[in-house]
Amino acid sequence: MRPKNWHMVREEWYRHLASTNRRIIEARERIEDQKALVCSLKEKGSCTRRALALLRLFEETLQLRYTRREAILKKVRTYGLPICLQHGLRCVTQAKCDSPEPLLGIYFELTR
Repeated sequence: MRPKNWHMVREEWYRHLASTNRRIIEARERIEDQKALVCSLKEKGSCTRRALALLRLFEETLQLRYTRREAILKKVRTYGLPICLQHGLRCVTQAKCDSPEPLLGIYFELTR
């Protein structure tokens, strides 16, 4: 049996997942920018030690974010998504649908 507030809990995990995905994108962009900086410094003959250290830090951060996303996905996959037989995923609550079918809706688990 699910807790009364399971919809709110589920939505919170989806927000965490969206935030983590945004941060992964930001980390990838920073890594690309840092790689460009390292190449630029090499071309100029400058020292790249600090730039490379920062690049490694960005890459480690990205790996940690991937790990965090996997943990969130494990949690999110435990919550089924309500599916209206008439409208599919577009119909999220009974208030949006005048059809009796959301009461007979089915649930499925997210997969990779």
